[in-house]
Amino acid sequence: MLEALPLRPNRGPWLLQIERDGERIQAVLKLGSTASRPELTTEAAALALADAHDIPAPKILAVDLEGSEGTLALLFTALPGSSDIPVTPTAARLRASGAAAAQIHCVRLDPSPELPLRIRHMAWIDLRVERRWANRYQRAAASEKEGVLDGMLAAHPGWDREEAREVLLKTVSSTLLDEADVRLASVDVPRGETVLVHGDLWQGNMMWDGDTFIGTIDWEVAGAGHPGVDLGAIRLDAAILFDLPAATEILSGWEEASGRRAENIPYWDVVTCLNTSADMSGFLPTIHQAGRNDLDGKTLTDRRDSFLRQALQQLGGN
Repeated sequence: MLEALPLRPNRGPWLLQIERDGERIQAVLKLGSTASRPELTTEAAALALADAHDIPAPKILAVDLEGSEGTLALLFTALPGSSDIPVTPTAARLRASGAAAAQIHCVRLDPSPELPLRIRHMAWIDLRVERRWANRYQRAAASEKEGVLDGMLAAHPGWDREEAREVLLKTVSSTLLDEADVRLASVDVPRGETVLVHGDLWQGNMMWDGDTFIGTIDWEVAGAGHPGVDLGAIRLDAAILFDLPAATEILSGWEEASGRRAENIPYWDVVTCLNTSADMSGFLPTIHQAGRNDLDGKTLTDRRDSFLRQALQQLGGN
């Protein structure tokens, strides 16, 4: 190894300069404890599948998911280009984003332990469920609050009691999000074949050279699911970063590349919105890091709400 630089301040993943077969290459090293084995296992499986199907993504160089040296590790090639997000994207870039998603979704995939079923983006959190329980807890009489907390812990094992209490106290909702939750519950969940999904598809996880798409990174929540899991995520991302018309360009790029119309788009747009916070300010550090310092929390929230209202207008029901 010639050099190691952290990709996030003072912590990994690490960008390495290494020599391999007499050639200098850049590689990314992700390290973790046994607690991070599921994410590293999923990323390794997703990258191997992407490589087998010529999907633009990093290529695995070495894997240690047993922690033989005390730490789990995943080493893969670093993609060239930049994930910085422009203030004003071209239609070509937006359509290329949709086409990149379509290429991922060409892979038919049944759920497995390594690549599990995904029913929403950002599978590590379910803000829709957290808001439901928080609404019940905050509206309950003082004598009933512990019972609500007990119910949440029984329904969602693995939570620390005090951590759960803090979530129930601090989580806020909005009238629009609550109405969307009720409305979505009246609609049948789309059925059909599952495909490979990235699970966290947004502009910050895509590498570019100008308007030329290079590849997709950060596959730790990939899995098998409906294409809408990714389409809803990347469309909402475009809507909050660039405004509503950008989401239409994403969809056009996906449909052109896949050769078919996308199904159940309003449903998946609503699902995606429901897994965001009432106040979108929490996403600002990540978005600012990607180069969009011009955006503020109110803009993100207002654009999310406009995107959600549009989806609700188009959503059918039982």
